[in-house]
Amino acid sequence: GWLYVSIEDISGGQLIGRAGIEYLLGKRWAFGGAFNLSTVDVDWDGIETEEGNLVSGAVKMDINDFSLFVRVRF
Repeated sequence: GWLYVSIEDISGGQLIGRAGIEYLLGKRWAFGGAFNLSTVDVDWDGIETEEGNLVSGAVKMDINDFSLFVRVRF
């Protein structure tokens, strides 16, 4: 998934992805694993004056992980 938002002087986006595999052991049980990716990038221009921006900020964060799971079906 992808999201981008721009409100006045704040703009940023987020990217989320997941790829996984699952193995069915029978009618009710399964196990698997997945690779998860998340990236957040936000910029803030801040308060503008004649001399330039007084305050500005940026956040850039990447979160990548691997998950293992067990699934039970009813």
